Amino acid sequence: MLGIDIDRFLDYRLLAAPKIVSMTMTSRCNLRCVMCDHAIRNVEKEDFDPQLLDKIGDFISRADIVDLTGLGEPTLSDLFWKILDRFEVSDAGKDEPFLMFNTNARLMPDKNIDRITRSRVRRIRVSIDAPDADTFMQIRGTPLPNVVNNAKRLVEARNATGREFPHIGIEMTVMRRNLHQMNDMIDLAKDIGVDFVEFWSINDMSPDSLKAWTIKTNNTEFTYRDEMLGTLDQPELEA
Repeated sequence: MLGIDIDRFLDYRLLAAPKIVSMTMTSRCNLRCVMCDHAIRNVEKEDFDPQLLDKIGDFISRADIVDLTGLGEPTLSDLFWKILDRFEVSDAGKDEPFLMFNTNARLMPDKNIDRITRSRVRRIRVSIDAPDADTFMQIRGTPLPNVVNNAKRLVEARNATGREFPHIGIEMTVMRRNLHQMNDMIDLAKDIGVDFVEFWSINDMSPDSLKAWTIKTNNTEFTYRDEMLGTLDQPELEA
């Protein structure tokens, strides 16, 4: 063996605060969206250890952005709410960091909305994959009006505080069956009163990954390969 003092290489310090910290609050989810791993396999159900909050609290508080989103629905996590309660809005002003998350907005009782608006959440993406109730049900397996109503209540609660934050928007996963509804989604976003809309295409997957990705439900039959936008001819996509 070489005579190397490993310990001296392990003696390092963090020279600057992190810009972005991503923390998966939970892998549990209350939906089985057809384009998600939860729909095709038994995702191992795990939560971020709440005891770690005391160890990492000061660390994440110095980050520019802390994203609390992962494979699951963050509002199902006890730690998610503990983090929001720990980092409440202060008098530091609108430029303070830092929290952001994605949500399917199914679980938005008044007490949860209140905890969100009292926290230092700066950006929320509400996942709405179709402005049409039937298409939304096909993709997410849950009624659209409930999600729209919860998104409106969240916007109204933010507006009632008189603050700019959190910025609230809609995130739409675009595939062949909802591609033609993008303009209508902008109209729905205006009706809800959100601050922004983001369109993300369904992921391109390798042929091996797509072999078993066909889902049959009471509402639809979904074959991932047939929904990828890469299967469209360019003239059809541009149209």
